[in-house]
Amino acid sequence: MNLPRIGHQGATGRGRVSRVRRSGFTMIEIALCLAIIGFALVAIIGILPTGLQVQKDNRDETIVNADGAYFLEAIRQGAARLDHLTNYVDEISVVTSNYAGGIVTNLVLPTSGARIIGALTTPKYQRIQNVLSVNTVTAKVRSMSGAAVNAVSNEFAFSYLLRSEVVPYSAFATNSVFTNHAAANLPPEAVAERLELQARADQLHTNLFEVRLTLRWPVFGAPGSWRTGGNQQVFRTLVAGTLLQVEGEPLYFFAPAIYGN
Repeated sequence: MNLPRIGHQGATGRGRVSRVRRSGFTMIEIALCLAIIGFALVAIIGILPTGLQVQKDNRDETIVNADGAYFLEAIRQGAARLDHLTNYVDEISVVTSNYAGGIVTNLVLPTSGARIIGALTTPKYQRIQNVLSVNTVTAKVRSMSGAAVNAVSNEFAFSYLLRSEVVPYSAFATNSVFTNHAAANLPPEAVAERLELQARADQLHTNLFEVRLTLRWPVFGAPGSWRTGGNQQVFRTLVAGTLLQVEGEPLYFFAPAIYGN
């Protein structure tokens, strides 16, 4: 079988080489490819800031959820031996206002865990010398669940404002439900049952509190005039027990195992 030879040398020494025509991209085609790549890069770069912002928001919400649950549990348990909180709580202010027009601002130094939890447990409503006063408790806090730099640096820490509200739980007025036994013309057994229910309801009103924590972030401004952005998270729980005040100090703690009339 005879096969064709490529580049066969003849008698004259000259080879016959087959010519293959090759072609490449033109300048117009290269320009179109670069334009398509450019449009794609612009779209990708435009999406990157949105993705980074979503990641930052998710990280902030995760930190706030962890810190809020921690403070809520510490207040509910009346925890006093939490001195590590001094690394994260920068300042606490208690603004007391009454309907007589008086406003007093008390700054609580966060020098110990007892002072921090005691100030955050301040009841929202108090009656002092027959005048109803309203307490607004606000703390400037650096995140405990974030990076380790949050514990030692104010410049790079994620911060939020924590507002604490401790309110006696009152679902209804017991006097309007269990009184007027004579007008109802009830038998003695029913009257005794109503009196027992009224006693239980009065004890429930005395020993049940609603604790509400509102965390707002990000924080701007300077000490004494903090401002926050539009993000907030609210934590709520019910605490059964007695609210006790430290003698001589504007500090309060829950005693979950103690009940009073």
